Amino acid sequence: MLNVLYFSHGYTPHDYRFLTTLVNLGYKLNWLRLYKNQTSELRSLPPSIKTQVWLTEKDHLSFLDYVFLTNKFRKIIQEVKPDLIHAGPLQRVAFLPAYVGFHPLVSMSWGSDLLWDANRHVWWRWITRFVLRHTDVLIGDSQAVKRKAEQFGFPVKHMVIFPWGVDLDKFFPDDKEKVKKELGWQNHFVFLTTRAWERLYGVDVILKAFKQVHYQMPTACLILIGGGSQAAMFRDYVHCSQIEDKVKFLNRVPYDNLHRYYQAADVFISASHCDGSSVSLMEALACGCPALVSDIPSNHEWVSYDDQGWLFRDNHPEDLAQKMLTAYTLRYRLRKYQLNARKIAERKADWRCNSLGLSKAYSLALQMLRD
Repeated sequence: MLNVLYFSHGYTPHDYRFLTTLVNLGYKLNWLRLYKNQTSELRSLPPSIKTQVWLTEKDHLSFLDYVFLTNKFRKIIQEVKPDLIHAGPLQRVAFLPAYVGFHPLVSMSWGSDLLWDANRHVWWRWITRFVLRHTDVLIGDSQAVKRKAEQFGFPVKHMVIFPWGVDLDKFFPDDKEKVKKELGWQNHFVFLTTRAWERLYGVDVILKAFKQVHYQMPTACLILIGGGSQAAMFRDYVHCSQIEDKVKFLNRVPYDNLHRYYQAADVFISASHCDGSSVSLMEALACGCPALVSDIPSNHEWVSYDDQGWLFRDNHPEDLAQKMLTAYTLRYRLRKYQLNARKIAERKADWRCNSLGLSKAYSLALQMLRD
């Protein structure tokens, strides 16, 4: 049984999915997270997963802190004796096993680490190159991530690219009007976004666009599910714009209930300025919800204009506003978009199939070590 040390940033729904999947695939799992208190997932992990105690209580680490963490990390490696380390995101997490020279190292990009953080400044670019240079196999979730890794000189033959996907048995289309009635949204045309309330995800762009055209869409409402550092700013904006009766803030929704909100929504919106294959987008598509998304490269892998939904110019509220009006005008003729959304999810976003990429990445890394 392969002994894997899974090293992550915190504890998110993505970590839960990867860890439980790896257990189901037959691996022995040890789990270490960089930040003990950064948790956005409430579900318990299988008891067979051994959690490693990390010897820092900090909620934020500077890169100088890593100098003092390397010895602690080496001790964990000595205790666990992993056959392989799976680590990501790149700069904050995979940096440690890369720095101590552990092999085989499977580094997993979380999308924004390569597509956004790697471009911050010279220091971040150096760290990105360093980690990739010491990585045996890179896991990525989109062609956009693949192209970016190539630009940093990482060989394609050492990459395993697959979307993180969704559970198609949990995220599926349902009777929209029935679900709307359950949620108290009947007689509304619902725009929904589930992206975090952080600058990267452009939720401010959605609010600005909705403010511009809400009066032309008398039955429309905007639902924001999430949370983040911009919450107060968003609530103030909605209040000052006098659209409080049209915008609802729901903060975070338990994962087990999340699919109902996608099923009830008429259009899913993502204004993210940077993404790999967005799991939120895949969840919406799997529920047959047409998508209105920014025209960044990775979104083109999932949404074709006037097929699964629409695209708008990134960071352009005026263009988004016009596309929202387009969707609202078509509100009685969305069946085509709903069917196409589900079809692409079934074809590309089935986690049961995509998760086999994990075993492929591990096998490749072990083969490289033997060679």
